Amino acid sequence: MKAAPRFKKISLLILMTIIGTLLLSACSGGAGSSGESGKEKATVNIAVNGGLNLLSIAKNKGWFEEEFKKVNADVQWHEFQSSATTFGRNYY
Repeated sequence: MKAAPRFKKISLLILMTIIGTLLLSACSGGAGSSGESGKEKATVNIAVNGGLNLLSIAKNKGWFEEEFKKVNADVQWHEFQSSATTFGRNYY
């Protein structure tokens, strides 16, 4: 009956090793990490509905442009008056 607790300990140790290895490999910045100079430039489109909100503050501060520049992407801002016309219909 002493073999059962030892088996549980070994199984737990193996499981924790596998989980730890997966976590560490997922967080590593290997050769495929972002920010490589040879990659094609991407464009991120962000739509804002005017007014003072978090997106307009971030736009004025240039936060999105600064962060997306790190991964070789441009930011394009699109402003619209209401969400109804954004989807191609006028619900009024």
